Amino acid sequence: MNLCVVYAMFGIPLTVCLLGKIGDIFKQNTIYLAGRIHSLTMLLTRSKRFTWILTWIIINVRVYVLIIGVPSLLFAYMEDWSYEEAHYFCFISLTTIGFGDRVATTKTGQNRYADPTVYILYTLFTVFYYIFGLSVLAILLNLFSKW
Repeated sequence: MNLCVVYAMFGIPLTVCLLGKIGDIFKQNTIYLAGRIHSLTMLLTRSKRFTWILTWIIINVRVYVLIIGVPSLLFAYMEDWSYEEAHYFCFISLTTIGFGDRVATTKTGQNRYADPTVYILYTLFTVFYYIFGLSVLAILLNLFSKW
């Protein structure tokens, strides 16, 4: 129990630093993408308010598909979940709600994990998915707070 507290004292700040650095890497690209989409939507409408709303809708739909929609397909296949269950898992995990009722990579006895390499690659994908997804969400929240 004491080891968990010590680990949390160092692990949580280090995780925040890691996510912050990854967020900084993606932030400039996100700002550039938002500017390009904003410029394109300005061609469609002359209303600034509608242009910003349309820009955010386009960005959020693209991000949602990238970090929730597509990975849900892989999790549904690998974990024998329905797409809805996998979608729920991705959303709950990346928003850090994490109820624990769905956990990836826990069914080591299934046929999909018969090859240890597949299990290792899937586990690595899951870890990088969490890191990338949390970084992307941090960027979006940061941009929302500035605009």
